[in-house]
Amino acid sequence: MARDDTGGGAGNEHHTSRRAVLRAAGAATLALGAGGVASAQSDTTVVNLGKEGLTDGDAIDSYLDTHLADGVEVRIPAGTYTYTGEGLNGKYADAAVVGSADGVKFRRPKDPEKKVAPKIVAKRGTVRIENITVKGASGQARSRWRVGAAADASVHLLNVNFPDGAVKKSSSMGVYAKKNHAGLLWVKGCHFAKFADVALHVSDPAGSGDGRVVVDDCSFVNTGTAAVSAAPDNSAVRGCYFEATESAPAGSDGNSQHGVQVPVPGGDLSVADCDFNWAGPGTSVVDFAGGGEGGSGALSDLRVGYGDQKSLFTTGWDIEAGWTGEAINVSEA
Repeated sequence: MARDDTGGGAGNEHHTSRRAVLRAAGAATLALGAGGVASAQSDTTVVNLGKEGLTDGDAIDSYLDTHLADGVEVRIPAGTYTYTGEGLNGKYADAAVVGSADGVKFRRPKDPEKKVAPKIVAKRGTVRIENITVKGASGQARSRWRVGAAADASVHLLNVNFPDGAVKKSSSMGVYAKKNHAGLLWVKGCHFAKFADVALHVSDPAGSGDGRVVVDDCSFVNTGTAAVSAAPDNSAVRGCYFEATESAPAGSDGNSQHGVQVPVPGGDLSVADCDFNWAGPGTSVVDFAGGGEGGSGALSDLRVGYGDQKSLFTTGWDIEAGWTGEAINVSEA
């Protein structure tokens, strides 16, 4: 299946364990420097928060609230900053938040029950969030980054990472695609780990906003109910690494650890060129749950290393009704 243009190409690198090397290289390639005023778009205003007084250890919300706006690219110097998510809230046109390639961390409140749920919407053009690592496990059920784009607009999450996941039995998530998402959500080079529930929940636009979702070169390590919940038409999960070598925090689905979950029917969904290290407690690598078998799509070029699992692919779906599978290599891990 041909790859559609998402504003940037995903390579065909062979993906290994944690993808640390890949993500480090991707960060250096994607990131814009913290200094200077040059921009890829001549009509974009660039604001360097370091020059606006932001220093390592500060709360960043007020800086983002002041400077992030339509046509503005906000650059963040390397450092660790406390945040509540409020500074990211909003509907934007052609805006960006770009962290330094040397490392930018957003540290959530120490109390995991504090809700952190920024709503990031592209109303026109492209909204880009790049080179940000969120630190601290979440607990409050509605904590998640809520993202979406209007038709003909797009949100790009590039090297945005959630390594600390959630506390036990929490239904909080990393990133959630809003039901009215109607444009393109591109998630590239991101890392998710230790969630009890779904780490990247992007299936809800199916049958609603019907926005497209493309997940490229991401890594998902020891996450709960599902690493990715996908379904919207013409969406893709490609070049990703999935690992289930240790138990995730128990979630609403007990200790189930699925890779890609297809909970509702979608059209022409592609899962391709992915590695699954399923040597530990993981259940199915691809799970057609709750009616997902009624859609259509293709599983191709998958490499699966398994342990003691009884079933790596859930049964009960009719491969002749719209799903195909090819070049699926399954071996003992």
